[in-house]
Amino acid sequence: MRSAFQRAVLLSMLLLLAVCSAVALEPKGNANEPAAAAPQSRPEVSEPDAMAAWKLQVVGLLERSKDYPAAALERGEEGTVQLAFTLDRQGRVTNSHIARSSGSKALDDDALEMLSRAEPFPPLPADVTKPEINLNVPVSYQLPPCGPISGWFQRHCWGKR
Repeated sequence: MRSAFQRAVLLSMLLLLAVCSAVALEPKGNANEPAAAAPQSRPEVSEPDAMAAWKLQVVGLLERSKDYPAAALERGEEGTVQLAFTLDRQGRVTNSHIARSSGSKALDDDALEMLSRAEPFPPLPADVTKPEINLNVPVSYQLPPCGPISGWFQRHCWGKR
């Protein structure tokens, strides 16, 4: 059901993008003046923008691949793992380690396993000339809130108030 909702949101966003990009802007000014010609091509994405977009893709893949370990969930463990890893030009992980532990072995182990689940990553942007790139990403594990709506509440919090 969650994936159906995600698909519906994505479809809605794509539809909105298509509608917005299809709207023609009327030229401002006097009706007797000739209208300025519309640019024929989109401006190039600047190098910092391409790198920022690529990093967002990498972080998004990691976040979608994160799986809260059941053992840590049962023990109520939370924390942030500082995950350091290296990607080659094709987006393959060539090296990884925990730069700073969360204090939970289960969370630290899942952060490393998450890299394998997230592969393949997108290739490095064309403007990056290095053969590989080092990244240091915080991976936050926070327990879901206990509330009457969440299924997690029913499994773990019922009668513990």
